[in-house]
Amino acid sequence: MHMKLYGMMMIGVKALISNNSLIYIIMKEIDRFLCKAICEGVWRTGFLVEFDGSPLNGVNLSYTYHLVTPTGIFPVSIINSICGNSGFTDKNKKYMYEGDIVIMTSGKASLTAEIIYYKGAYRIMDEYTSNIDNCAPLNDVYYGTEFEVIKNIHDDEYKKLH
Repeated sequence: MHMKLYGMMMIGVKALISNNSLIYIIMKEIDRFLCKAICEGVWRTGFLVEFDGSPLNGVNLSYTYHLVTPTGIFPVSIINSICGNSGFTDKNKKYMYEGDIVIMTSGKASLTAEIIYYKGAYRIMDEYTSNIDNCAPLNDVYYGTEFEVIKNIHDDEYKKLH
């Protein structure tokens, strides 16, 4: 059994995921390779993995992608909801993920924008930028601007499940 791991890891997890091996996944809490996704109707944060064999421990292989979290391994039930971590935090110290809608404030001016991933960088797509090639990289505008995450573009899909 093989597993592709996308990114690095977050807090100590032990998970039996193959017939004859115990894989210890060492995770660091402050890691920009975290992802979030809707797993079995719940937003979860962890590390994205793809199995190509039959793991044990009740992992549902009818789903291709899974999130490994400190509490277990969960199938990603809505593939489009997989959101990478930008590595930046908002004013509430919450990580900002791809697909997050943010309010950017600088002085008295504020602007609503979406965090996107394009051409190898996290970028800001605001309501006035019509060409994705003109979206500013997040690291160019992060410093000196206050961000607040207000929702994610996949929240409506999440609400439909409840």
